[in-house]
Amino acid sequence: CFKRDNRYSVTMHAANTGCPTLCAFGAARRNLEAAGYPHGQVRVADGAAHGYMGREEELFETRLSWLSGL
Repeated sequence: CFKRDNRYSVTMHAANTGCPTLCAFGAARRNLEAAGYPHGQVRVADGAAHGYMGREEELFETRLSWLSGL
């Protein structure tokens, strides 16, 4: 995500998915949230580390809830 040329920019790639997309993060991703793509949703697990160690159930519930709403 942090290359100068933005080749790994989540915000840039999320614009191109064209289908319902969920992005779950352990910390807020302000740019993606601010982009407000109509097909995208952002969920943040405050305090979760990169691998969601010890927070796997919360991540599962987030994904299940999102899928149920499609």
